[in-house]
Amino acid sequence: MKFSGRMPGAWRPLWCLVTVLVAALGCAGESRAFSHGPRVELQPIDVFRRSNIQYYGGAALGVLSFKGPAQMSAAGDEIARIYAQELLKPGFFKDVRFFARSAASQEEAVWLARTLECDLIMEATIQYLLDGSGSMPTHLDIAVKILDARSGTVAWDLGQKASSNPGKEVDLFWSVKKGAPAERYPAMAKALAVQLVHFLAGLPPEVDTGDGGKGKGRFKW
Repeated sequence: MKFSGRMPGAWRPLWCLVTVLVAALGCAGESRAFSHGPRVELQPIDVFRRSNIQYYGGAALGVLSFKGPAQMSAAGDEIARIYAQELLKPGFFKDVRFFARSAASQEEAVWLARTLECDLIMEATIQYLLDGSGSMPTHLDIAVKILDARSGTVAWDLGQKASSNPGKEVDLFWSVKKGAPAERYPAMAKALAVQLVHFLAGLPPEVDTGDGGKGKGRFKW
């Protein structure tokens, strides 16, 4: 019996079909690898003092620049704006305004609130910020205080923490695809702001993540 290096004509269509299927499966695997990017992991809120949001219905809230080291001043403004935008959406407050300034003390913050005609004023501090290219884990810790301008007391005193890790590498047999980078601080700030909105509304920490599932304390943007 003679053997030929050429494939019989009858097998050629089948071989082409197998090749196409393998390529398609490879593309599908690659698509799946990149369809789920890094998630922002949120720790439960540390609650030191809280109030009933219903008591402040229709109040005007001022958001001061978030405090931190001098090199974080730009990040403090950006994060404060993100919080102000998210706090305005649910309609808890009559108005939410961002002010590109900070207060040296709680007394000054209350004075600013009264001067700026705000019923409540948020002064927050960036306690820890680890940001970069996304190739390494990122972290953002924020201490939030919302002060009552009328009484001069603290209405809410909270601690929030977020982190993100780079996506895992995916071995496609013939190549290795790197995972998506860790989320940067603006994405973590937005997740923390949404977490605060849910907390103020009294919603449980297990919320719809928007991807068809539920994640306890987890958000994906």
